Amino acid sequence: MSNIFLNKMLFMVEILVAEILCTVYLKKKSRYALRLSAYIIISLAAGAAFPVVVNNFPYSCFMFFTLFAVTVPLLKFCYAESWINVLFSGVAAYTIQHFAYELANLVLLAIVKNSEPVFGMYTTATVDLLDLTHEQIIYALIYTLCYYTAYGVFFRIFGRQIKKSGLQVNRPYLLILVAAGLVVDIALNSGYVYMSDGSDFTAGVIIYSSNCMCCILLLFVQLWLIRERYLESELAFVRKLWTQDKEQYELFKENMELLNLKCHDMKHQIREIAGDRLVPREALDEIERALDVYDIVVNTGNDILDTVLTEKNLRCNKNKIAFTCVADGNALAFMTDADICALFGNALDNAIEATVKIPDEQKRMIGLSVHRSGKFATVEVHNTLCVEPEFVDGLPITTKSERDLHGYGVKSIKLIAEKYGGNMTISVRDGLFDLSVLLPLNDGAVNE
Repeated sequence: MSNIFLNKMLFMVEILVAEILCTVYLKKKSRYALRLSAYIIISLAAGAAFPVVVNNFPYSCFMFFTLFAVTVPLLKFCYAESWINVLFSGVAAYTIQHFAYELANLVLLAIVKNSEPVFGMYTTATVDLLDLTHEQIIYALIYTLCYYTAYGVFFRIFGRQIKKSGLQVNRPYLLILVAAGLVVDIALNSGYVYMSDGSDFTAGVIIYSSNCMCCILLLFVQLWLIRERYLESELAFVRKLWTQDKEQYELFKENMELLNLKCHDMKHQIREIAGDRLVPREALDEIERALDVYDIVVNTGNDILDTVLTEKNLRCNKNKIAFTCVADGNALAFMTDADICALFGNALDNAIEATVKIPDEQKRMIGLSVHRSGKFATVEVHNTLCVEPEFVDGLPITTKSERDLHGYGVKSIKLIAEKYGGNMTISVRDGLFDLSVLLPLNDGAVNE
């Protein structure tokens, strides 16, 4: 078996493993197992059949780039993704494979004190698979361990992000630049390997180290592409929720005004009926108390805040939750109506959802405070808890079953606080959940 044949087959195995890891969370087509099997068989067959015309720097680059190009349409055959997403996954896989190759050669270089790769696509060392020396076996194990470590680390990073946010690449030109950078890095590295006599240990360390750093930079850009699109989608969704909240509370305000008017008229009619003594006084008192429930209007000096708090007060009354409110609505004059709706709506919705789970109705309590403190407006919401939540990155994890569709409430509050140059803090102690938002009174200047 010639060295170049062994190297190209080794490369195909490495790139296939990397591509499978980078696409594990993509949308799969029907009969995926059969498609994946065809992808593996055709790719390996292409590697075995590719002609070895000459073993030099230009032809080796051409051969390996061509073999990689064969795998990309085969990935599209397996996954129900756009071409740009498939190409992104392939480039990420090739970058990871090249990083692992550089890392393995750097480690082996440190061991054998020789810059010539012991294993890999450009090695000139004779390797007889049927008669490996003890030294070659050790080198092979180190080489495999380096690949296993590199693949495992990057799979955890990329896989977690893709699983969380999906794969949506919206900047094709950046992906093209990443691919071009990878091609240049691979070409320069292969040129050095073929043209070097392997005697300069320092040069080898510099080349392999710089190539590793280059691959890390390229992978960082690719990870940023995934993360950026996810954040853009999440921000757009949160803004949509803000708009919906504002529309909801405007509609509630109109309905509440009509309801209060009707309640006022009905109370007047009850008093007239009571004067005629046609209905027992106790029955009339009971009806009037029922109407009082719909006459719970919170007055803070801020119309939109009054609307939000009145609606939440009704919910608390319905769920037998003691709601106390001390709020100076004028302290929030610099905020937009949509932001006020989103901030207080989400904060109190979360508090109500947590408090209503407490079996003992006497322990269901929610408190709200809004006040000025120096050059800041402070919003504090606290509520009793049945079960303390788990936290990730300082934010509580939603307990709802459809986690992909929930969990935006606290994120929305955090984004609003940051929009006005403030911050949000959350703490849990002694069965009490505390949410505090600190907003600077900066004459309404905000950062969109």
